[in-house]
Amino acid sequence: MRPRVPPVKIKKAGKDVDDSWRVLLANVRTPRHNYGDFRALIAAIDLGERRMIDLVRKHGVERFRETVGDLLDYSERRMRAEIAKIPDGR
Repeated sequence: MRPRVPPVKIKKAGKDVDDSWRVLLANVRTPRHNYGDFRALIAAIDLGERRMIDLVRKHGVERFRETVGDLLDYSERRMRAEIAKIPDGR
């Protein structure tokens, strides 16, 4: 099944793309509720972006990249350990 609304920008250069919002909200049952949900998601992403920029400014790009790499390595080790616990079978 194909999505009804193709991927489109709902914001461009920090401003709403009104036509995209109209199409998006025209394709949901409860546009007022969905609009609020979308706004909450956008606010959370914006906050996350600001916090990540603050971390980079505080600790430097190299330290940030190193820490992200360490987190990825750790999560891979943990996932492999959990997968290894799954018994063989089909």
